[in-house]
Amino acid sequence: MFLSATQAAPALHIACWGDSLTFGTGTPPGLPFPTVLQTLLPGSDVFNAGIAGQKSYEIAARFLADQSRRDDFTVIWVGRNNYSETTQILGDVADMVAALPSPKRFVVLSVLTGDSPDEYAGQSGYSLIHSVNETLRSTYPANYLDILSFLVSQYNPRSQRDITDHLHGIPPSSLRTDDVHLSARGYALVAERVARFILGGRVSP
Repeated sequence: MFLSATQAAPALHIACWGDSLTFGTGTPPGLPFPTVLQTLLPGSDVFNAGIAGQKSYEIAARFLADQSRRDDFTVIWVGRNNYSETTQILGDVADMVAALPSPKRFVVLSVLTGDSPDEYAGQSGYSLIHSVNETLRSTYPANYLDILSFLVSQYNPRSQRDITDHLHGIPPSSLRTDDVHLSARGYALVAERVARFILGGRVSP
């Protein structure tokens, strides 16, 4: 159980902005991470603002055009579809954060690596993704969630394929449905980490 019987989750308004990883591509209906987040924080209103295929600037444009969700706790998971555009991604995240009212209640999730040789540890795609993530970490130290490292750590040591994925620095096959998208279990793990972050009360001035 995520919350003990004596704990009460606060009733929050939460908006999750992103691409197919937020929308929930790869899972049966009803299992994207924002939906699981809703079950972990009963009484809260969780809005899934994920649209498959969108790049960081498209997500940022939607966010900036929507004035109705600015007071929500904001989950930002962008950059997977244009991870090579480092400056663009960082600028888009900065624009989203700047538009939030103070105190700013938000979390930025790290960009995921995928099962592509170019994105394996030591390769150019891997380096680009980690460069983006390290800059996000240093820019938003109190509001950054390294979901990539967490998922990579959740490999099954009894599965040779998972062991290989772990060595490559990518989320394990046991938590994916394809090269990038997560299984129901993978999205559930994301939801739990985001819920724990939200309950921790991280905010920026």
